[in-house]
Amino acid sequence: MNGNIGTLTIEMAANVIRLQRDMTRVRRVIDSSLAGIKSQLSGIFSVVTAALSLRELGQMADTVANMDARLRLATKSQAEFAKAQENIQRIAQTTKGPLEAISNLYTRIAQALPDTVDRQQKATDTSHALALALRISGASAQESASAMQQFSQAIAAGVLRGDEFNSVNEAAPRVMKALADAIGVPVGKLREMAEQGKLTTDILVAGLGSQLPKLLKEAETLPNTIGSAWQTVRNELLLTVGEIDKITGASRKAAEGVGLIAKALSGLRSAFGGGGDLFGWVIATP
Repeated sequence: MNGNIGTLTIEMAANVIRLQRDMTRVRRVIDSSLAGIKSQLSGIFSVVTAALSLRELGQMADTVANMDARLRLATKSQAEFAKAQENIQRIAQTTKGPLEAISNLYTRIAQALPDTVDRQQKATDTSHALALALRISGASAQESASAMQQFSQAIAAGVLRGDEFNSVNEAAPRVMKALADAIGVPVGKLREMAEQGKLTTDILVAGLGSQLPKLLKEAETLPNTIGSAWQTVRNELLLTVGEIDKITGASRKAAEGVGLIAKALSGLRSAFGGGGDLFGWVIATP
């Protein structure tokens, strides 16, 4: 038995050493991959990127990759995908809204709508109107992202009510006014309609879309605040990181490096697991 314990101890030590060696390799792969992105960004956003860690840049690259992947599922061709990307970026630019939240909103609306020739235009107008109404309401980037998520969930479910109605109502009273104006009812009537399940996807999409021209005119009077300016910078940075990542494949290389961690940990777990009965016997033996 002592011989078995000695063998197990040696195997465990060897696996720990291999894990440490693999972790060092992973760190080098990730750092070198993402440092390439940071280096190419330094001349463009030197002030901003100086404050960003490689981890944050990696998260940005992942964000853009996930945005694109979901958008591809909501579009039928490369041309439609490219047009959707253009629409989303234009909405984020004109509304000073969070790009990722707007992209997710657009994607969910497009997926929920019937496959008609005007589906993409409806998704664009609805997303644009909601983002504008949130800005006019004075919602922060975090509040806007939360309201967009709740609204998109309502679109997917087919009706706006309950917590989703409350979230949008609290963050964007201008959205409620736009809907009320479109339907032709007082704002106070909307809660009753929500409770009755009358704020359906068709009404939400048609209602907000019809109010887009009015919202655009109102938004022209809004000042360009420091907060909205920084949101624009972050949106541009996100897009730039995504483009560089597509060219260099940095996040793919980093992900492959992280995969080595799982492989090394699997080997270490096997060493521990292989001796489970042995450890139990040692502990149970007086």
